[in-house]
Amino acid sequence: MFHIKELFDRYKHITPPDASIRSAVVKALAPWNIHTQERSVRVIHTVVYLDIDSVSKNVVFLNKNKILSVIAESIGKEGVVKDIR
Repeated sequence: MFHIKELFDRYKHITPPDASIRSAVVKALAPWNIHTQERSVRVIHTVVYLDIDSVSKNVVFLNKNKILSVIAESIGKEGVVKDIR
């Protein structure tokens, strides 16, 4: 017998487009008063690279786990973003 679950297994690994990840990162940084634009956020595989000033980067690194959890909640999928640099 053929189950419909087997059809959807091939789509389980699909990740959201980079534009939605960038907008989620920008929104996740706002509560820490880090206002940046989407063009200063790059996504390569599962790592987010930020082109921001060093003071803001220090704030991001101090609150990295909280920011990653906010990003995961807004995207709705765990493991899409694993690190911020």
